[in-house]
Amino acid sequence: MQIITATFQAGRIELPGSIDWPDGTQVEIRPLPGSVHSESMKSDNFLPKGFFESLRAHWGTEAFERPSQGELQQREDW
Repeated sequence: MQIITATFQAGRIELPGSIDWPDGTQVEIRPLPGSVHSESMKSDNFLPKGFFESLRAHWGTEAFERPSQGELQQREDW
């Protein structure tokens, strides 16, 4: 079975042409080493380095207080 390289663009995987594989063929999809963003996808952290530090610099260090949203209903079936 032939190996192909495709491009992920706008939420879709674009193949370079037609592929002669039988229906139901399972495939494995993962970024190639050295491709765009492949280094940042190695960990579970998809945020750029320094993201939270830049937020802190922008918003300051004062505490964020969220007002109460009221009482939530208690569900008996949970």
